[in-house]
Amino acid sequence: MRARVLVLILAIGGLGGAVALPVSSRVSAASGEDAFELNERAIELMNSGDLAAAVSLLERAVALQPSHAVLRGNLAEALFRRAADACSRNRYDVARPLLLRAVELEPKRARYPLFLGVCHFHLGALDDAEAALRKSLELDGKQFAAHENLGHVAYERGRSEEAVRAWEKAMAVGSTSAGLAKRIAKVRREIDVEKDFLVARTTHFDVRYDGALGETVLEGVGRQLESAYERVGADLGGYPTESIPVILYSRSGFSEVTDGHRWMAGLFDGRIRIAVDQDIGDGNELGATLAHEYAHYVIHSISPQCPTWLHEGIAQWVERRGIESANARLRRATSVTAMGEASVFDLTESFGRTEDPAVARAQYDQALSFVDWLVGGFGEPLLGRLIRRIAEENGNVRAAVEAVCEMDAAELEASWREARGVR
Repeated sequence: MRARVLVLILAIGGLGGAVALPVSSRVSAASGEDAFELNERAIELMNSGDLAAAVSLLERAVALQPSHAVLRGNLAEALFRRAADACSRNRYDVARPLLLRAVELEPKRARYPLFLGVCHFHLGALDDAEAALRKSLELDGKQFAAHENLGHVAYERGRSEEAVRAWEKAMAVGSTSAGLAKRIAKVRREIDVEKDFLVARTTHFDVRYDGALGETVLEGVGRQLESAYERVGADLGGYPTESIPVILYSRSGFSEVTDGHRWMAGLFDGRIRIAVDQDIGDGNELGATLAHEYAHYVIHSISPQCPTWLHEGIAQWVERRGIESANARLRRATSVTAMGEASVFDLTESFGRTEDPAVARAQYDQALSFVDWLVGGFGEPLLGRLIRRIAEENGNVRAAVEAVCEMDAAELEASWREARGVR
């Protein structure tokens, strides 16, 4: 199962205004361009929302007078606004170079390194993210968004106690982030349950585990994890090179940390969390769970924008079980649309919020059936291409599916429904 993976907080607040230059600041060049006029035109463009054109004019103005503080500040603000817009669309790759330039031009504005830190985080540069966020706090220590994001970075790096301190500081200086107090309580439970855990490493995994599980169980899990690494890698075309974090709990410890239902055996929330019985039997059930949760890890590492329904469809498919049962339940249903969504693509918005067990089961079944049908029609390599295309399309699943399948999304869905008898 995949929980909602960490999303960093972006707090823009009121955007700083650009500044008009006094006439005495006019700077001309042999080219005939006038820095004052360029600045005035750029401000008009910024106010009308044409940020790209404003940046272009301000770059020319700064080229005329590189040391002019107002020109540099206005260019930095225009770049920042373009970056903020890109961040709002999850285009952190577009935003990062804009913010780097803004920080270079105007190094004293605290929100620039704040946003830069968020971009670094989403692009996997945790060292750079931490440095940028700390710089932001040096400039303004009361930025609750910077404290909160620094806590998220610390948590991602396994420094849970440091993360809690940062989040508590965020609350102390005014954070109203929904759920932050609940997150602090959750991580405190993790710290308490995991305080005496042991550490073991396999070729690709960094495993923390409850010592009461025993060495035999640990060895079995280690073999299953390495098997999952090869199996999921072959399915999705992804072989992470970093050490992958896995935490093994007793059933009771898992339930306490995740606050999950007793039927849950695994969870991915940025870390792979697994409930393990001391008697793992032949290991088939455990192997399927490990493959499922590890698939979430690989999907997220390739495409953080991949929606939850497709995450679950692919992770279920990786298990290689339950497919026929899912198709049978869908065929028996009077109408899947009455229980779920009008289109499988529309599961994107509601999949993680469904409370009705029957609707949830239908959604999981639709996701698995659709993924299995895609693989059957287009081949296993399609999944890796699809995940990567979703990243390129900024989370637009319809566009990604159409690109990799070279078919209209509505036609694809109609063919799936007809082939599987889904109403």
